Amino acid sequence: MSTEPKTNPANKRSASSGPGLKLKRRLRGVAVLAGCVAVLVIARGLSPNKWGYGTHRQMGLPACSMLVQTGWPCPTCGLTTSVSAIADGKLLLGVRANVFGLVIFVALITGAISGALEAVLGWDVLAKAAGPGVWWFLIAAVGVLVGWAVNLTVGFLTGELPIH
Repeated sequence: MSTEPKTNPANKRSASSGPGLKLKRRLRGVAVLAGCVAVLVIARGLSPNKWGYGTHRQMGLPACSMLVQTGWPCPTCGLTTSVSAIADGKLLLGVRANVFGLVIFVALITGAISGALEAVLGWDVLAKAAGPGVWWFLIAAVGVLVGWAVNLTVGFLTGELPIH
């Protein structure tokens, strides 16, 4: 028989619930919320190009060199326009510019909500949602490639591509 005094496990502090960790969690929530909201505010402030690409030029970025040199869009062509259009309430333009932009927009909204929950309530939302980083990278890579394939296919079938 053990001679150690029995303690109530409910009285023990979990290593994952101390005040320092809760503060870090709340600060992480603020950082994610601020980042997502900043991207959404910038996107909303841009005027989405009706052609479905080139909106990024309003931020001082150069034209897509692949599009300029070949007449064919790169894998990320249309993403800025897509997110900007959706933020502006122009869902069809956004999806037409790049279908993966809708996924990015939803991820930004979800990130902002998750960040707010962590910042305000201290819930560990982001760690549970993030999971292994390699999966998020693979999902993003496949999403960009699918969006590109859709853009190329639609552009070719409608005669909009290649751009001359």
